[in-house]
Amino acid sequence: GNVLTMAEAGAQLQEEQSSKELRRETEALQKLKKQLSCPKCRRFFTQQAQPKLLACLHSVCASCLVTREGVRKGLKYIVACPECGEETELPKTGVSSLPTAYFKVHLTTAYMKLERAEGKKAANCEECAGAGATVTAFCSDCDRFICRGCVEKHQMMKVLTGHKIEPFETYKRALQSQILSSHPVMQTSLSCSKHGEPLKMYCKTCHMLICKDCTVLDHLQPRHKYDFIQRLISGQKSELQQGLAAVNEIHSTVAVALGEANSATEMLSQQRDVVYTTISASFTTLIESLEHCKEKVLTSAKEEVNMKLKQLAKHIEKLETRANELEDLIHVCEQSLNHTTDQEFMTLKRHMMAHVKEVNAKRQQYMVELVDLPSMFLPVSCTDEISQTILAHAEEHHSPSPTKTTVHGSGTKRAQVGRDARFTIHTRYPSGRACIEKSEISVKVSLSRTDDVIKSSVTPGVELGTYEVSYRPEERGQYEVSIEVNNRAIEGTPLHVTARPSKLDWTGPLRVISNQEWAWGVACSSAREVYVTKNYHHVISVLNKDGQQIRTVGIKGQKPGHLWSPTGIAVNEEGLIYVADGAENGRLQKLNRNGQLEAVYGQLSHPQGVLLSQRNDKVYVCDKGNKRIVVLDKNLKLQKTFGELSRPSGDFHEVTGTLVAPHSVAEDGDGNLFVTDTDIGFIQVFTENGEYLRTISNPHSEMFAPTGICIEDDLIFVSDCCDNHQVVVFRSSGEFVTSYGSFGKLDGQFHRPLSLALDADGYLYVCDYNNGRIQVF
Repeated sequence: GNVLTMAEAGAQLQEEQSSKELRRETEALQKLKKQLSCPKCRRFFTQQAQPKLLACLHSVCASCLVTREGVRKGLKYIVACPECGEETELPKTGVSSLPTAYFKVHLTTAYMKLERAEGKKAANCEECAGAGATVTAFCSDCDRFICRGCVEKHQMMKVLTGHKIEPFETYKRALQSQILSSHPVMQTSLSCSKHGEPLKMYCKTCHMLICKDCTVLDHLQPRHKYDFIQRLISGQKSELQQGLAAVNEIHSTVAVALGEANSATEMLSQQRDVVYTTISASFTTLIESLEHCKEKVLTSAKEEVNMKLKQLAKHIEKLETRANELEDLIHVCEQSLNHTTDQEFMTLKRHMMAHVKEVNAKRQQYMVELVDLPSMFLPVSCTDEISQTILAHAEEHHSPSPTKTTVHGSGTKRAQVGRDARFTIHTRYPSGRACIEKSEISVKVSLSRTDDVIKSSVTPGVELGTYEVSYRPEERGQYEVSIEVNNRAIEGTPLHVTARPSKLDWTGPLRVISNQEWAWGVACSSAREVYVTKNYHHVISVLNKDGQQIRTVGIKGQKPGHLWSPTGIAVNEEGLIYVADGAENGRLQKLNRNGQLEAVYGQLSHPQGVLLSQRNDKVYVCDKGNKRIVVLDKNLKLQKTFGELSRPSGDFHEVTGTLVAPHSVAEDGDGNLFVTDTDIGFIQVFTENGEYLRTISNPHSEMFAPTGICIEDDLIFVSDCCDNHQVVVFRSSGEFVTSYGSFGKLDGQFHRPLSLALDADGYLYVCDYNNGRIQVF
């Protein structure tokens, strides 16, 4: 008797979904109501009480701002937001010159209509006021809620037949939809306060709306640049929408991090009592010799938990603050986009775009400070492991082992000048278990050539037995990092770390390797040797790390193992050489260290750059003359090709993923291939299987001619050879970062930089072809 039929179950489910939707709409309307009233006087925003937008993106009615006179700071007048306290500098012309949040006025009007409609539910007709004549519809032309009889009257009377009448519920739902969706709720027209004409143009010079009289009297060309709003609005909105898309992405990432932090806090709180109980119970099973350790370990565990909770609380506070700021920005921008006229939008867009650009400019800072901390919030070790660690405590002598303790992190290998280098110490007992007691950690970082000690910091990590170390080298050089745990040096120390300036901090080359005429290609081996193809000398020159030649490989000729105008080159960990043997020989040769032939692949036309994949042992060759990439195995057996023109076309630009003049190829950490296509000025990106992904161009140069390319982490370095003579840096996403160098012969200048390579220490080698040298950065 209690079993529901399918129809009843479906009806019940639909009713529950409708109920949830109604609750969501009610909550959204309540939240919106708060945003549509002045935080100071609590009055709704209207045309009379205009909402003025402050620097924090909160709105305050103009009358409240007038009564809240600005505090003078020097030559400026500052007003503090009554909601968040952030200060806004008042314009010299007063409060009236602050941007008006027109969308809030329009939304307020619609919201007040909705409240009026809610009050008319089950009320009497406003037209006939007849007893029992319940409201059933709304007439927009009469602006009245009317009953069924009055609806019939409208339909019969000729003078009223053109009126727009909507059923009461339909009208109310339409209002709700307008308010909660992206549809405009009102259209108004602004007029020039000086000439009374409609404001149909926008002056790009003055960043203000103007009328036709203004263009003749106050904004004369060519000094002033202006155009019709109708022509500008699409591009202006698109610019804000594009910036807003990136803000939404950041907000989504912050929201995920906030959720993870809250989950970690909840999990840690749930485990707290269990951890304490487990530690106490484990100690009661120990022999009397361990009794004195009980309180010490219990206290340590409590301190760890409290420390984690404090760290999480601070992190959550940061995330919540950032999330609120981003939500405010997104909310205001979206309402400005969706609930303003074109004219109103133009008065707000510059203000909005400034905030959007500021957020997007700080994208990497947000990611590092607020998001990229997953290891900080791992739950404590399981209770069984804690119990086993304590039970094994006696045999381990309560002290970490210098042979089992390990260090991890980039700061153990390399560092950048002026930036924090970090690594983590994992203290462990002789059995390999993580230490549960605090250890005395001593870290000493010194510059090798002077023995000067630099400041370092050590803080307890989130996981038991871990310690976070940071230091900041302020000058280039080799540093020695000594680490002691309880006055005993851990195995493998001292560490030797190379600190160098960031390649984004352009300070000129570290050194210049001269006498490298016709240096076309360059590659760096794991043995710290530098291999350089001398194009018109028909040899490979092998240099040591100081740039001194130690041997040459190859002689001019067309026999196997001979070279004729070699170009691209790559070297594997075993010292085997893969060299593109130029236009005459049209082949790729695999040579040993002494230049003896190991394998060869022909059928190439003007081969250029060579890449040895670190992921799949494949060899990629830029077959420039055939406009393709050739993929070989390590023994130079053909696997596949890609990038060729797949169908007839007179314009290669029209064919996505088609190569015209592939010069060099590099691989990122995901295995994606980045190919410089010199003649058309693009970098084309493919999967490791040759599937086209996207194209990267240089937005700052129409004469971009990319040749050499190499990738380090998220940065792509590209030599721009023919017209600009510089090195350009992009993000792996394709975002332009910077460029450095110019045409010339001075250090740091280039004349046809052809190829690039990175060595094991992260130094960048640039073949400065026409200057006959290699510059190292």
